[in-house]
This record gives sequence, structure tokens and C-alpha cells, in this order.
Amino acid sequence: MTLTIKEILSSSTKPLILDGGLGSEIEDRGYDDDLNDPLWSTIAIINHPDIIKEIQKDFMKNGADIIITCSYQTSAIGLLEHGKHLNIMTENDCIDVFSKSNKISFEAREEFIKENPKLFENNRRIKPLIAGSCGPYGAYKADRSEYTGDYKNVSIEILKDFHYLRLKILLLSDEINFIAFETIPNFEEIKAIVQLFDKLVKDLKLKDKYYSLSLSFKNYNTLADGTKIDEILNYLSSDKVTQSEKEHIIAIGTNCSPLLFSHKTVEYLNKFNNKLHLPIIVYPNSGEVYNKSGRDHSKDPLLDDFVKEAKIEDKNDYNEILRYLTKQWVANGAKIIGGCCRITPANIKCIHDAAIL
Repeated sequence: MTLTIKEILSSSTKPLILDGGLGSEIEDRGYDDDLNDPLWSTIAIINHPDIIKEIQKDFMKNGADIIITCSYQTSAIGLLEHGKHLNIMTENDCIDVFSKSNKISFEAREEFIKENPKLFENNRRIKPLIAGSCGPYGAYKADRSEYTGDYKNVSIEILKDFHYLRLKILLLSDEINFIAFETIPNFEEIKAIVQLFDKLVKDLKLKDKYYSLSLSFKNYNTLADGTKIDEILNYLSSDKVTQSEKEHIIAIGTNCSPLLFSHKTVEYLNKFNNKLHLPIIVYPNSGEVYNKSGRDHSKDPLLDDFVKEAKIEDKNDYNEILRYLTKQWVANGAKIIGGCCRITPANIKCIHDAAIL
């Protein structure tokens, strides 16, 4: 009998390890010609599926229990608006892209198990799970609003329409273990997700369908659009959310957030999560700052102060910083742990070893 993600989380004494930055790994391996395309990571699904598979296998090799599909940027509205050069013209073309993304991750998982049978003998390791990625409305806008939450008064109904088709295909896929809503920066979008997910599950007559809700924060306790975490937690635990809607959520937390305040976010969630009692998910970016002008990354200027405060001897030992933060996440109740942009397979091994060993 296959356990659901909800059952695995409730029975496991150790955190599950998520993969790292799939998009940034695609870029680092030389497939960066499409960085300025609004669909850039989606293009890899069509043109470079073997690279996605190779990266996901590398993450599993380094301890990832969960791999996330390459569908963050693949909303139906985005595909139809920007995908003509990829011969994406119809809704069925969009469905083909969603299905191909699911298939790539499924094949990566099955090949990894076949190539490494001893890892799975006597239940030494769980069969890796596949999370279906749903990026935010801001990712479609490609104006960095996934980091500001500034959606210009877009209605909840428009946000539901945005998520609808991709979510439907992910829910119908037997290859997907749960949905990962990622980098959600806007409170109205959270409400849209909560309502749409439950309605779709009921309309499709499905059971045991779950999702994680990873948010984009402007600081450790404030959503990118300015909403305080307390308001979000109060909403999710209130009568405004039905019991049926609540039961689908298996974790809440943050991704694509600055590394250096991720532990404070987890600590804050752990402290004020007493009504929801949800597991915490955390997968921040590397400790680097994105430079808009040069479209590159540099060291976070706050890193030196953080290293001093944490009493880490070598400020240039990035793995030691990751180990320190991982232990902080675990101590504060994080049950799903990994990385986002520029977190490599080697970094995931470091996180795995600090969390599990």
C-alpha cells in the first residue's frame, strides 16, 4: 500500500529532503540561451528533457526525497501568450506540455530507482516523491511581482482562472504525489488557491489530494505584498476556510526567500502555528543577492554579520552555513527541507546530512 504525503509526514520522525534549484541548474549546465524568454524554464521541457532528468537524478543521488516538476513557469495563459515559437497554439498544446513535464520527472524517478536498487532495500530509503510545481501569477507576468506581490488589483476569479488548467492536469496525473504551490507573494492568491483546489478535487471526484503552500516573503514575518504571517495563519484557521479546504494543505512555509532570514521565518511559523498545526516547509535561495543591472549574483553583504552572530569559524565555508541553518530549521519543526535558486545537488547533500544523519 502506497502512503500519501500526509501519512508520510505524520509518521516520519525525520524531515523529508526536497531538491534544489532546477532552473538555476539548467542555466549552470550551459542551457541559458532562453533566460530572457518569459517561458525560459518551460523551454527545457520541450527542447532539453534529458537535462531536466539528469538534474533530478543528481538531486536524488544527493539525498532528495522529493523532486519538483519543471512546471513553475508553465501556466496555460503564459504558454498561449508566449509559446507560439514553440508551436503552442491551443489548450491541448498546453496540456501536452504539462503532461510531458510530469512524465520527465516520473521517468527520472523510475530510472534512479532502477539504477540504485540497493538504496531501497529493506526500506532504507523511501521511494522518492514527485511534487507538481505551480508557480504564481507573478511568474507569468515576468515583472518580478512574485517578489513584490503587486498584482494591480487582479481579482480572485482571475487568479483562479490562471491556476485552473495546470492544476487540473497535475491533479489528474497518477505520476504526481502532491502539488507544490511555490513563491506565492499575494494574500488574494492564497485565497484563490485554497478555494480552487478544493472545488477542483470535488468536481473531479478525487481523493487524497494535497498541496504545500510556500510563500514569498519581504522579511521574515511579512508576505511580499505586505500581509503579516499572523493574518494568513488566522485566515487559514478561521471559519472562512472550510474543513474540506483545510484538509488539503499538508505544509506551509517559504521558498525562494533569502537564506539569511529563512530560519527566522521558520521559527516564527513554529511559534504561531498553534491553531493550524501544519508541518513547515522551507527551501530558500542560496546566500547571494541578484543584481538586476548585470543579471548576475553576488555575495549577500549581510552574510559576514550573520556568520559572526552564528559563531561560524570560516565565513567562506558555505556548507557550514547551510549545516547551521538546516539544524535551525529542524529544531523549529521544519518537516520538508530543501533549496531553491542556485542551491545545487552538492548543497542538497549537505542539507540532507545535517538534517538526517
